[in-house]
Amino acid sequence: MRALQYVKRVNECYHVYTSQMCNTVCVKGRFQFICYFLRGIFLSFKLSKRSFIVVKGSIKVIRTEGGIILVDDFVSILQNVLFAVRSYDPAAPAELSIGAMSYIGENTAIHCGHKVTIGKRVLIGGDCIIMDRDFHPIPGNKKEKLAPVIIEDNVRIGYRCLILKGVTIGHDAIVGAGSVVTKNVVPCTVVAGNPAKVISHGLLSLY
Repeated sequence: MRALQYVKRVNECYHVYTSQMCNTVCVKGRFQFICYFLRGIFLSFKLSKRSFIVVKGSIKVIRTEGGIILVDDFVSILQNVLFAVRSYDPAAPAELSIGAMSYIGENTAIHCGHKVTIGKRVLIGGDCIIMDRDFHPIPGNKKEKLAPVIIEDNVRIGYRCLILKGVTIGHDAIVGAGSVVTKNVVPCTVVAGNPAKVISHGLLSLY
């Protein structure tokens, strides 16, 4: 009963397919949700915070010692998602945080060497890459460059987007499918392209 109450609450916030299945009288649908719920429980033991997560497939977590992964309640994660939280500086552990009621699409990879912050009610499509690092040093510099990535509340990111280091995406912004985001995105705007450019602005806030 408690699990079904969780699902009802998720459904009120945003209509996730898995939660809708659980509210039907279909036995198969409820059994599937129980599987998603149990996967979420097992995943939460790999994270830095215990929370209610809906996991709809295998998830890979790579974390160096001291790495922090914080996932709030009612986050939905689809199959083949990668969380790679790796810092090569013991004095500065990497930190990934995902806000409540967010959605991570299939095959999405988040590479965190310093800090990646994803707000509440963020929808991220499949095959996206979010990274706060270069993975290689710049000529003349022995260390790779890292810069935090911040995705604020209510942001929607389309399929196959690439979010690069040092970027802040403002609240209620929309990133079109296939975009490469190299610079900050102003709140309530639509951006698309490679590199991403403003298509329109003045969107109304979702909440």
